[in-house]
Amino acid sequence: MVATFSNTRASYDIPAFGEAGQPADASSVRQMWVGFVTSFPDVHIEPGPMHHGDNHIFVEVRVTGTQQAEFAGIPATGRPFDARMACLYEFEGDQLVCERVYFDFAGVLRQLGVLAA
Repeated sequence: MVATFSNTRASYDIPAFGEAGQPADASSVRQMWVGFVTSFPDVHIEPGPMHHGDNHIFVEVRVTGTQQAEFAGIPATGRPFDARMACLYEFEGDQLVCERVYFDFAGVLRQLGVLAA
């Protein structure tokens, strides 16, 4: 997935993570994904409905995984999560330049046992 990003304009935006969710280049995007897959090695991303415009694609996804390593400063819990997310992919020509992801981070933290229900 990371290989589809522009080498010169790649960026990522996860508003729920604040500055930590704003890697600004292809190398940082790759590092973020490697960290996520390390934390949730059984991650599964199931695409849902897609909507597109002239320079973007909007996809609803369901993401599941079990935390096996530190994630966002949270020690491994061994617990699973199941979350619906909204992903906006922005393009310049045939180059993916940004993915923006919206989701209920508090809901994920509750499932991981880090935040009280």
